[in-house]
Amino acid sequence: IIRRCATRAIASFVRDIGQDGLGVAGLVVGSVIDPRQVANPHIRAHASEGRLFRTVVEDALRAHGVSCTIIVDKQLATTAARELGCGERAIKRTIGDFGRTIGGSWRADDKAAAIAAWLSLTNDLTLNRALN
Repeated sequence: IIRRCATRAIASFVRDIGQDGLGVAGLVVGSVIDPRQVANPHIRAHASEGRLFRTVVEDALRAHGVSCTIIVDKQLATTAARELGCGERAIKRTIGDFGRTIGGSWRADDKAAAIAAWLSLTNDLTLNRALN
């Protein structure tokens, strides 16, 4: 059921924005741990659930030709600083300014999504330059 729902939702999303509008996606996830490595059954169930949702979204996007960057939430600021070549403070300031420009609510999830998009687009541009 989860795979079917994700596949339909992603197909609808890609159709709505048009294929030219989506070439890369950044997925911010809680963890990429292998659930088999988790001893506690309750926590292992949560790890399995996280992996399931991440992989069905990733598989659905890749089926539409969208490359995915997976970023662990707790490593987002460090990864962004390294990949973008600037400090974490500069990234937070830029994302904060972006939120003020957009207006309305600008929560942690919105900020994480914006940073993931920034990273994904930067990685995509770098790859395209290397290939051309």
